Amino acid sequence: MQPPFSASCMTIGEMLGGHLRLSVPGYQRPYAWTTHQAAQLLDDILLAVDDPASDAAGNSAGSDYFLGAVVLMEAETGDRAAMSPSPGVTHEIVDGLQRLVTMTILLAVLRDIAADDDAKASAMAARCILDRDERDDCSGEGQLRLRLSGETHRFFYDFVQQPGASSAMPADDDLPTPEARLLAVREHLMASLIGESRARRRQLLEYILGSCHCAVISARTLDRAHQIFAVLNDRGMPLARGDILKAQILGEVPADRRTALNHRWRDVEHALGGSLEELFSHLRTIEGRSRARIIDEIRMLVDRSGNAERFVESTLFPYAEILKCIREIPRSVLTTPVWAPLRYLGWLSSHDWIPPLMLYWRRVKGDPDRLAAFLARLERLAYGLRVLGIGSDKRATRYRAVLEAIRVGRVDHPTSPLDLSRDEQRLIAFNLRTLHTRSQLACKLVLLRLNDLMAGQPQHLDPASFTVEHVLPQKPGRSSQWCEWFPRTDERAQCTQSIGNLILVSRDENEQASNLDFARKLEIYFGKGAERQPLITRDIQRCAEWRPADVRNREEQLIGLIAAHWRLGNAKTPQAAHDARGTRGFGEPMPRPQAAE
Repeated sequence: MQPPFSASCMTIGEMLGGHLRLSVPGYQRPYAWTTHQAAQLLDDILLAVDDPASDAAGNSAGSDYFLGAVVLMEAETGDRAAMSPSPGVTHEIVDGLQRLVTMTILLAVLRDIAADDDAKASAMAARCILDRDERDDCSGEGQLRLRLSGETHRFFYDFVQQPGASSAMPADDDLPTPEARLLAVREHLMASLIGESRARRRQLLEYILGSCHCAVISARTLDRAHQIFAVLNDRGMPLARGDILKAQILGEVPADRRTALNHRWRDVEHALGGSLEELFSHLRTIEGRSRARIIDEIRMLVDRSGNAERFVESTLFPYAEILKCIREIPRSVLTTPVWAPLRYLGWLSSHDWIPPLMLYWRRVKGDPDRLAAFLARLERLAYGLRVLGIGSDKRATRYRAVLEAIRVGRVDHPTSPLDLSRDEQRLIAFNLRTLHTRSQLACKLVLLRLNDLMAGQPQHLDPASFTVEHVLPQKPGRSSQWCEWFPRTDERAQCTQSIGNLILVSRDENEQASNLDFARKLEIYFGKGAERQPLITRDIQRCAEWRPADVRNREEQLIGLIAAHWRLGNAKTPQAAHDARGTRGFGEPMPRPQAAE
């Protein structure tokens, strides 16, 4: 009798780079992962790459990484025994879709980054996305290793799967939720890896293909596949690392004190949202001295404390209270200058800035004056690294240096890693001018930060409510007024991407304004009342025209404002200084405007 299913262990290289064809059935839910989940996956894989494990021969080697179970079902069933996923046969993904799509996005990003400096790595990644041995479709779609369903299929092909797609952007900003999530994850992974070295990216790619494993379960019927899915997903909650550590740590506490400590532990879990996973991750970064995995590292911290109870009382609970404050303060005292930087740090998609803050907080016993000075420098560093395009690995190295400076009492030293070097300051000032082409997310956050600087205090704007709008359109019509005002092609391209040409509007306003002439754009921006627009958008309201000099003048004003706040020194390049003659103050009209009220 044929077995109802089979199971085998496969690497990502074998799954996506072999002879399987994977498709998404219509009953599957759309792509649902957030940038946080994708970032966690990438961080976990990078941690595994650096795990100082040894192979069977005693050589230093990264440990394997288990991605979990993947349940497949042959799309065309027959008498074939499902002893293993059948080569050349399309298999529907019953479970594991979110992970496989995210891994495909990650491979596409690595492929496109490597296209300029590592052709071999680019080809290795490309083989897991498109099978170039299949020539049945000149468009490439017939060669897909993973085919999504419905309308998302074409979007995924255009902006992830085809070569070079990672740098393409859709013309419409108002995307359906699944497509918006795919794009957000792609942009986050690109921002995390673009700054990494060629060797580091090659190391990560080879690890993903050869050491990231899945338990692949192949079923012969849909009923059997769904039964396996139910067993894997519905029989109880998965055991998280926090659950394992809680059982281990509290199990070592004497029985007469365990109950009281367990009640306090539950209170802490509730205060932090029901889980201590994030806290343990930060503790590993703060107090850890090795690159071991979280469970092993926390176990070493417990041993270093002397016993489990002392670890909980002297380390776990104090840091939990600090993390709780970091989360709550921005919601309660947003207008207090001391804590305002926490809101801006919270806008960033990663939390790598939290461990240094937690350690410093504990060292100064929550002193508000010292924390205020530290937070201002930390915000400057965090945003500076984003503007510089520093990848997650190099950011982690920088923050580890900050942690070490705090430990040894050198955080206020003139060469502290908490501060930006002169070269970094100059490069940040340079990158700010065309930031939108480097990182759309970083550009929006910098514009929001500039808006609050213009107002002199936080304006409580939600980043999700705004998009970045180019006043001078990216693709103006040949006979439009824009081409009259910007007749030189090179100058028009430069002005289009200048920060001086950017404002913040809603998605609907962005879509309506599109390529319209300047007067029509102003009607859309301010037709329903200027007071609802951010100050950085109202800055252009009184302008009658929008020409190259207007863009350059506004660029110098914005760069000057953020440079003064971030103490970037001389932010002007020689050309910028030449162009910036006779700038205006915010809220004042441009040199020529005589706009109607």
